Amino acid sequence: MLHDLRANPGVAFRTGFYFVQSRIYNDGHDSFGGECSVQCKYYGADKNGLAIYELEVTEGKGDYYYPYIQTPYGGVGTCVVPKNAPIGTLVLTGAMNGCSLQVNETDSGLHFYHDTNGRSMVGKLTPGTVVARVNYSTYAGPGNLLNNQSTAEFPANVTYLITIREKDCWAIYTSTFLYKLARNSTFFGLLPAAGNKEVFKPVIATPSRLLSSFRTRD
Repeated sequence: MLHDLRANPGVAFRTGFYFVQSRIYNDGHDSFGGECSVQCKYYGADKNGLAIYELEVTEGKGDYYYPYIQTPYGGVGTCVVPKNAPIGTLVLTGAMNGCSLQVNETDSGLHFYHDTNGRSMVGKLTPGTVVARVNYSTYAGPGNLLNNQSTAEFPANVTYLITIREKDCWAIYTSTFLYKLARNSTFFGLLPAAGNKEVFKPVIATPSRLLSSFRTRD
């Protein structure tokens, strides 16, 4: 499935949802990410047969990860990606719920930012030119559709913004989930969880899974 995600992400995102789990660059305080390896694992399917996949980030090369920074007053996680990265390169980050994604272009590369709370970059000097910015209002959908779909059973939500190098551009896709913590419950036909487990209900919050795209200078 990872090959399909790299080669034809538009189709992959129409037939499945993806969430990201990182084993590196993820201590909640280090603001710098970098190169990584990504494995794609089948997580399960909902009652309608919609596939859900976990993108697991580990040490390695070929893809990139920039972290979520957990501080009392917000923070900014970042990494630098070569502009000539191969087609199919993934640039991943942690879950977003009110955060923003920003990409700046310089002569030497693309600077990806995970802007915690969407306000942590205000007043900060960053290199290059902004070529992409995705705020909460964009991935939450028209009229804040994401929050409107929350229920008593699934009261919270997270969104994963996944950037992929395509042939002529870089494209930012979205997968959104309502979630809850459940004890020994089943998740749309999966085996019962052992102890407390975070479970997901996939939600299409925006009309298209493709949120934004941008091209780089030659």
